[in-house]
This record gives sequence, structure tokens and C-alpha cells, in this order.
Amino acid sequence: MKQSLLKLIFSASLIFLLPGITHAAGKIENATMEEVTYAIETTLKQAQDTLAALDDGASSEDILAMLKKTKQIHKEIEVIRLGAIKGRAATQMKKARIAAKKGDLETARKHLAKGVEHYQTLRKKFYDF
Repeated sequence: MKQSLLKLIFSASLIFLLPGITHAAGKIENATMEEVTYAIETTLKQAQDTLAALDDGASSEDILAMLKKTKQIHKEIEVIRLGAIKGRAATQMKKARIAAKKGDLETARKHLAKGVEHYQTLRKKFYDF
């Protein structure tokens, strides 16, 4: 009985001691200026590369893989004042993924282009601050 209670208390204490384990993959807690700059530049570059691949006739599967990579990098952008722009970009990228899954690459291209515009705006506002 005592051992079971000790195990339970120990397990519960780990939940409070290790909160970082529950964070989303790719998310950086208390990111430095360099990390945020890298995340913004890398996300924009990946989104632009995806748009270029789409324009060059890449397959839906390739586009989906590139959009997934963009989404993962996007999670690393941690600037609260740019949250609204980041959200608009994420929405456009999500719509692009949905369209690509359906095989509608023209609609995916339109949403991807809008997403790239939002990432460019995000980058500009970040550097203008």
C-alpha cells in the first residue's frame, strides 16, 4: 500500500516538474531573437519553395509533404505581437493542404500564395519593430 502511494505521489510530482514535455512539437519556449529570426526566415523560404514546386508541376503528395514541413517550422515562430498575422498565414496554409489533399492544386496554389504574402508581412513587421 505504501509503495503504491509513493509511486502515485512520485508520478504526480513529475507532471509538475516536467511541464515542457507536454508542449507542441517544434515549439520553442522563450525563444531568442536569433531563433525567432531563423524560424521566420526558414518558414518563409519553405513556403516559397513549396509555391515554386507547385508552379513547376509537383505532385499532390510532394506538395503535401512540403506543406507539412512548413507547418512544423511555422510552430517555432514565437512572437506574441505577430500572432494574428501568424494565424492568418496558418489558415491559408491549412486551406492549401486541404485543397492539395483533394487534388485541387489550383486552389492550393491560391491559398499558398496568400500564405506566403502573410509570412512576408510577418517578417516585415518583425524587422520593423
